[in-house]
Amino acid sequence: LAGTEPPTDTIEITAYHQTRLLYPMDQMMVALDPDIPPKRQRIFFAVQEPQPGFALRLNGKLLAQARDRIAWQPRPGRHRLELVSAQGRIVDHVTFQVRGRE
Repeated sequence: LAGTEPPTDTIEITAYHQTRLLYPMDQMMVALDPDIPPKRQRIFFAVQEPQPGFALRLNGKLLAQARDRIAWQPRPGRHRLELVSAQGRIVDHVTFQVRGRE
């Protein structure tokens, strides 16, 4: 029917909108294993479809350029992980807690 067709100027959905943190999940709690030496323990931060120029910030400090997986040596405490665009905007963020020896 005339007048009911979709507009021709459709919105383009880019990979930017699909880029997000996959791991850790928000409000997750991680426990360090007392049987594994602390220097050998890692948490792998995972980013879905990382874009050029995107970076990860942990507790307000630049951690690394965003990649599919980034290994981090966990430290006890509460943490905030942010995925930041090349323009400095926070695209996604999670908070998580690591429990273990301090």
